[in-house]
Amino acid sequence: MCAVSLPPSALDVPTVRDFPASLREEGRRTADAAQAALAGRFARAEVQVPEGEAREVILSAAAEWPADLIVMGARRPDAVAGFLLGSVSINVARHARCSVLIVKGDTGRSRSALVALDGSEHAQAAAAFLARMPLDPTFAVSLVGVVEPVRYPATTPRFASGWSGTPWGRSPRSVGTRSSGRSRRRPRRSPAA
Repeated sequence: MCAVSLPPSALDVPTVRDFPASLREEGRRTADAAQAALAGRFARAEVQVPEGEAREVILSAAAEWPADLIVMGARRPDAVAGFLLGSVSINVARHARCSVLIVKGDTGRSRSALVALDGSEHAQAAAAFLARMPLDPTFAVSLVGVVEPVRYPATTPRFASGWSGTPWGRSPRSVGTRSSGRSRRRPRRSPAA
């Protein structure tokens, strides 16, 4: 599938009118080339070239299929487009109901993979998916389970975070004194008569 976004144009000149058609043709050529590459490996490889916002079209097509896996490439948008619109692959990964595999660069040279484990069923499924892939036996796998530090809220009682001592983290001698040893308290003024 190749999604094509066509911005509306107020200009009604032949070059501008032909632009959407050229985008559709390029999208079709790209999809047909991918179909030819996949035809020898898979029994079914359909081609669709719908128009619309790429992330919405991809999510909709995956739901209608229904797809068990979305495979897509990562393309870095320019800074302004990335800030305003976000990455299509990130949006698809966030909102898809199925697994999403985002490919970055040439995977033909892949010799290793990192599997992030968090104890969830999804992490275990990711490791199982990698195990089923037809990879070279010399392919190296690193399994990483991260233990994040416990963060206590600012209002946590001191005893809960392992604190011992007096209020404000000072020793009993330093409470109410300055480093020079003088008292922090100002002398009281006597009421004026």
